[in-house]
Amino acid sequence: MTVTVKCLATLAACQPASGPAVRLSGSAPRVADLAAVLGLPVANITTILRNGVPADGDTPLADGDAVIFLPTLSGG
Repeated sequence: MTVTVKCLATLAACQPASGPAVRLSGSAPRVADLAAVLGLPVANITTILRNGVPADGDTPLADGDAVIFLPTLSGG
């Protein structure tokens, strides 16, 4: 299956150089599996969106899903 991923802000270094499409294998991949494939520092992820809806590591993925990973943001 193929999903589209965006790693924003300080997580951008983990964005695949080959582009936003990431191919996953396995019978039932979850968001946590995608994070592992990308080498994302899980402790730095505070918000995950799957198809624009809040998700967590246990959220299952389907072919064509769009996943956004965001770190803690601060500012003023």
